[in-house]
Amino acid sequence: MIYSLMTSPAVAAFQIARGHGRAMLAAALIGAGSGLAGFFISAATDLPTGATTVIVASLAVVAAIGVRRLARPLQ
Repeated sequence: MIYSLMTSPAVAAFQIARGHGRAMLAAALIGAGSGLAGFFISAATDLPTGATTVIVASLAVVAAIGVRRLARPLQ
């Protein structure tokens, strides 16, 4: 679980950000957002907090890949 929480925000950020500094800022924001969203979703649905946070972070990666593909159409 801890590896997912460390790598998922970085993977999502590097999909959508240009430059190292912007990617680091985006990763921090995505990580914080995933943590908060996972906490609130788990509190509302009575699910395990860690697993819910990992799922939200993984969904952020999928969303970032989707945004990247929409921004750069297939060639």
